[in-house]
Amino acid sequence: MSKSTNPLRAAYARRAITTLALAGAAASALALDAPLAADAHVSSVQPGLNFGALPTLNVGGGSTALLQFDLATLPAGSTAAKLVKATLLLFVNRVGVPGAVEAQTVFGPWTEAGVTGAAAPTTSGLGSVPALGVPAAGQFLAIDVTAQVKGWLTNPASNYGLAITPGAGYPGTTVFFDSKENTATGHAARLDLTLADQGPAGPQGVTGATGGVGAKGATGAQGANGTNGTNGAAGAVGATGATGARGTNGAVGAVGAKGATGATGPQGATGPQGPAGPASGIIASVDMQFSQDDRVGWTHVEDIGDDACTNNIPLGFTYIGFGANTSTVSVSSNGVLFLGNSCSVAYNNTTLPANISQNAMLFFFWDDLRDFGTGEFLEYATLGVAGGRVFNLYFRSRLWDSLSCGTNPINVMVSIHESSGLIKATYSGMSGCAEIRGASATFGLQTTGGSAAKAFTVGVNSPVLDDNASRQSMSFHPAN
Repeated sequence: MSKSTNPLRAAYARRAITTLALAGAAASALALDAPLAADAHVSSVQPGLNFGALPTLNVGGGSTALLQFDLATLPAGSTAAKLVKATLLLFVNRVGVPGAVEAQTVFGPWTEAGVTGAAAPTTSGLGSVPALGVPAAGQFLAIDVTAQVKGWLTNPASNYGLAITPGAGYPGTTVFFDSKENTATGHAARLDLTLADQGPAGPQGVTGATGGVGAKGATGAQGANGTNGTNGAAGAVGATGATGARGTNGAVGAVGAKGATGATGPQGATGPQGPAGPASGIIASVDMQFSQDDRVGWTHVEDIGDDACTNNIPLGFTYIGFGANTSTVSVSSNGVLFLGNSCSVAYNNTTLPANISQNAMLFFFWDDLRDFGTGEFLEYATLGVAGGRVFNLYFRSRLWDSLSCGTNPINVMVSIHESSGLIKATYSGMSGCAEIRGASATFGLQTTGGSAAKAFTVGVNSPVLDDNASRQSMSFHPAN
């Protein structure tokens, strides 16, 4: 049916649960956040109380902070071998006594609303990991937890989270971190992950030529001749005497010794090394973006329409990556950015690769979206100087099916970097409605080639966005 006769047209089909796919993924690095599932702190001074609803996570003075992250939202096939880096980010709300803290591994189950000091889970213990100095209030503390997250990816049942305690040698440390219930600053704990796929091995080099045949050895000496047989007796004069019997041949001489083997010919030259696989020599995770409210002087497009395209948007430089070589992009009103001038208005999202264009595409929120005329628009600008320019596109729209999430908007900042080729989509202000969090959308990137393209899928009809996160992003690096 058309939209005019069926307001909910393909909504149910788009919301069907689809398994996340990574088959045929391009060699790339993916930076993403694991959602914070629970946080609380427990106190040995007040062992019977639960502090899961407080806006701070207290550490020191008898208090230990607990955090647990949900790894089930990671792309299918995420393994410990693919984890490049895991970093825990904590926002320092206030410092009571300066010092250092450490992130211990939790070994038992707990719940945010039920955990107390009297029933706290066991941990790996003091000094099991290095301690890090606490920065001043208003700053972030970054802790490397790669080893713990690799363990959880290998054995998901062991993921009971992390415990933050005063570090070994710093028992007097007292610090207060933001919890996810803190609405004043909104800096809940984050677990930043960088995943990478290794490129395939290059083909084997050509086998070198066979060495020449060695010189023939000298011929052995000839054996001695056998003795001659005796002559027969002479016949009587007159009649011819009978011919004497023929003497027997002498014994055959022994075969001479075999000559020495000739020297081995020189080894043929080694064939050239096969070309390296497409894996990048540098894997980086960059979590930087321009402020979404700082867009003075940007080009403004008020009417992005319904099932419409905004074509020939200038990048300000030539972008080369993911099979594309272009100085322009196009944007579909249904949440897809095309590297080039070809654009599709398809609104029924599918798994990737999607055969809607031959261009490389960023699916930053592929769903049936619509400009209702007020508060929906896109703006863009290119900032920086040659060699380090960044194209930024701010996209704001709403779901076509307004019965699902009302007037709640979708806010996305897409950044394309000239030098590194990094493409990034950053989300902010996402509401708690499941469709706004991606329950009927596709997220990911695919190279040129349509149905034959390589693709990296982040989510399909899955609420991968966290409404409690102030900023969250997905980014893609082209292979070198």
